Amino acid sequence: MEIFRDRAFTFAKQRGDTQVDVPHLLYVVFVHYRNVAEQQGLRMEQVHATLPVAGASRKPPQGYTAAFDAAMAHVSSQTAALTWMQQVIGASDTSTHTDDTPPANRVESSAPTTAATSTHATTKRSLTEIYADLDGLVGLELVKQLVKQIVARQKAQVTMQERGKDLVFSKHLVFTGAPGTGKTTVARLVGELYAAIDVLPSTTFVEATRADLIGGYVGQTAIKVVDIVEKARGGVLFIDEAYALMPRHESDFAHEALSTLVQKMEDLRDELVVIMAGYRDEMQQMIDVNPGLRSRMTTIIDFPNYTPVELHAIFGAIVARYGLTVTDDAHAFVLTHLTHAVQQTSFGNARHVRSLWELAFTNLAMREHADGQFSDTELHIITKADVEAAVSQLQHGRTQAPRGIGFVPNRGNPKE
Repeated sequence: MEIFRDRAFTFAKQRGDTQVDVPHLLYVVFVHYRNVAEQQGLRMEQVHATLPVAGASRKPPQGYTAAFDAAMAHVSSQTAALTWMQQVIGASDTSTHTDDTPPANRVESSAPTTAATSTHATTKRSLTEIYADLDGLVGLELVKQLVKQIVARQKAQVTMQERGKDLVFSKHLVFTGAPGTGKTTVARLVGELYAAIDVLPSTTFVEATRADLIGGYVGQTAIKVVDIVEKARGGVLFIDEAYALMPRHESDFAHEALSTLVQKMEDLRDELVVIMAGYRDEMQQMIDVNPGLRSRMTTIIDFPNYTPVELHAIFGAIVARYGLTVTDDAHAFVLTHLTHAVQQTSFGNARHVRSLWELAFTNLAMREHADGQFSDTELHIITKADVEAAVSQLQHGRTQAPRGIGFVPNRGNPKE
């Protein structure tokens, strides 16, 4: 499928690589067949482990390697491509590492986490690589600066301790802001950064919500908290909508959850970092009323809402990632839509953009699948009609995207 050649070229260009090689092809093929590939046990983390250190070239790649051209013969069909991916990843796994690197620089998931999920690492990336991903995120300039300050402070702490000075700063963090502002994405990068400077043993990253931490009867909550903490041990435990852990009444099991969590944070202070995220006011209230958290969650980073221009850039980055183009009038329509959409109280920031992209691509697919097939010249260009239909669907709720459409929980009744 020659479309893989074009997508691999685009991917290599985005990374600043000078040549298009087999790992670039592996990445775009995996993305294309991701659902089926994951059903067969393949994971994006394994694909990332095959990628070389990102380049710094500002020019397009000079060409394709001979190995790439040879590999193209193995991706002519879905069956052949899946077999080839198994072989390439299998060969890589036997010769690489034992830790795991979560994919970075992604758009935050469009739906809230409903069950604890974890990512374990195969390699630790360098600070330069991770900072490149951080700097490549759209907007968030103050957030990026604060993250770099925190990393510098943690490195300095290690140096001071080596000099016999008992200097200690908490590694735990609070991220505040509306949904879809990049909190999960940055939390993953923080986990990688901590691992890169040996503040944490690994880049393990576990996501959890109230439902993952609070049980339905006496004694169950502590067990659930300990179980989640053990999964995150060595890395980061990221608790989204963490304000939902604030007890609502005296018999609320949230009391048990918080006390158990605070105790584990103390017991595993060299093996666990907790990052809590949620709306600014609610998070501040929860920390203020809990002395254990107040003494440990001393660093708060606020994530501002994206501007329309930044959201438009995110939309363009998603489209470019898959090697597609957008017509000029479609781009103009998206920007106009986002300019109005950001004024809505329930706006989902990057999650909204992700849903807009998914629906626009769905409309492109429907339009070009009218004859029951896709030619090599199709599935390349998103038109104004595609994004207009997507916006209409978002506004009227006539469809449900796979990961939700800009969902924002009721701030007065947090989702459990």
